[in-house]
This record gives sequence, structure tokens and C-alpha cells, in this order.
Amino acid sequence: MDSEMNGKRDRGHAERPRIRAVLFGRGGSVALPGKNVCRVLGRPSLHYPLMAARASGIVQELYVSTDSREILDLARSFGVKELQRPPHLATNEALLEDAIAHAFQTIEQTASPADWYLILLCNAVTVLPDRIRQAADMLGRDQAADSVTTGSKWNMFSPVRARRLDPATGLLANFVPTDLLSRVVPISCDRDKSADCYFCDNSFTLVRREALARLHDNQGPFKWMGNRIRFIEQMPGGGDVDVAWQVPVVEWWLRQHGFTETAVPFEEGAGAALPRRAAKAR
Repeated sequence: MDSEMNGKRDRGHAERPRIRAVLFGRGGSVALPGKNVCRVLGRPSLHYPLMAARASGIVQELYVSTDSREILDLARSFGVKELQRPPHLATNEALLEDAIAHAFQTIEQTASPADWYLILLCNAVTVLPDRIRQAADMLGRDQAADSVTTGSKWNMFSPVRARRLDPATGLLANFVPTDLLSRVVPISCDRDKSADCYFCDNSFTLVRREALARLHDNQGPFKWMGNRIRFIEQMPGGGDVDVAWQVPVVEWWLRQHGFTETAVPFEEGAGAALPRRAAKAR
């Protein structure tokens, strides 16, 4: 374990952290109905995180938390274990953090402990096996970090440029008052002359068990990431798909990384802890 915790991936001389992946998705999405099973380059969206988890070679177990029989049926060939999501955690008002807490508590009551959890979303397709391995290396090197997650630089959406409608006047106002914002970052009309602005794309989060155990005490908005969060920067265009226009955007992202309708840019299952399957679209 010491070798792994120092970032060494020595398969023969050190026990690697036990990593358990959990994929989340419910059946009743509203903004984009069926978003968790929608076709992206001809594949169900949920196949992308499952393929990446398996091809990473470092995931020992794979669970699916869902209320949807369709999601479960589409995931079965990956050897997943089912977590039945309760109805009150599958509504429009339910929070992902509560579904994650439920899954964590349920698994911990019935399975041997895992060191790290890989949090995946059915509608987040921009996941690559080498990024998962990179996250494991980063988390191993920094024992003070709670998690490693992915995201992109989007200076065009910086808080410096954000506006809100003043309910009293109906006029645009700065989303964050200028006097407060200027204490943190330079104010400029040039988006690249202020501080760089990064957004989590929720492709995946690799998080320590201890951070999930105290989930509701962590900082928001993404409490499952813990409080000390390391970051892997990805190409803009990724993210969890919630509206229709995002589908062609993530398809562009996937093509930029070598995906097509008939193949993926890695040998799926090579060296993986989970069962193998062919690297072809269904």
C-alpha cells in the first residue's frame, strides 16, 4: 500500500487501493427525457462511463444506483451489481448527493470496505480510462486530498461576466456585486485578463471513503467531492448532458478523442479487474 500511496503503480510488490465504482441515473428525467439512456454516437450514454471504468484496469467492483429497469438492463452486460434507488430519491426534487449517500451507506452495510469510490453518472459520457488512472495516481500522491475530479476552463462564463435580473427594477445587474468580486479577481471586459475560471464537468470523481462517510458535512455544491479537491483539466465540451443541445457537443468531444460509432480509442477491458467485452458499439 505504501508504494501505491506514493503514486507508484507497482502491481507486483504493493497492494493497490480497492476502488469501487458506482454509476448513478434515474428514469424520470424531465428537461431531456431519457437522458440517461439517450444515444450518443449510436451507444446508450451510460455505456461510456461503464466502458471507461472497466478499461481503466483499476476498478474492482461496479454498482448501478437506479430506479429504472431500462438503465439496469442496459448495464447488465458490464457485470454490475444493482442498488435499488428508493422512490423518494428518484424525484425531480431529489438531490444527487442524497442518492450518493444512500448508495454508500447501503454498500458499506453489505460489502467489505473499499478505499476509494469512483462516482459516475449515466449522462456523463466524456470519461477516459487514462484519466481515471491519472486520478488514482494523484490521489495516491496526495494523502491530504479528499478527491480528484474533472473539469474545464471556461473563462467566457466567469462570474466577472455573469449577470442577473434585478427583481425590483427588471434591469441587468452584476451577479456578484463588483465591490465583492474585485476583492477576489481582477475586473476586466477581456475574459482572459481576469482569473481563469474552471467548471467541474462531472465526468467522474474519485473520492476517498472517509470523505463520503462525512458527505453531508462537506462543502457544497458537490458535497461528494469532499473539501480538498484535486483537478484534472479536460477539453471544453464535456459534461453531464441535461439538455438536447449538449448531445452534439459531447459527440464532438468524443470524436476529438478518437471515438466513432463503431470503435473506441482504447482496448476495452484490457488489464481490467472487471470482465472483458468487445470494444465495439452495440
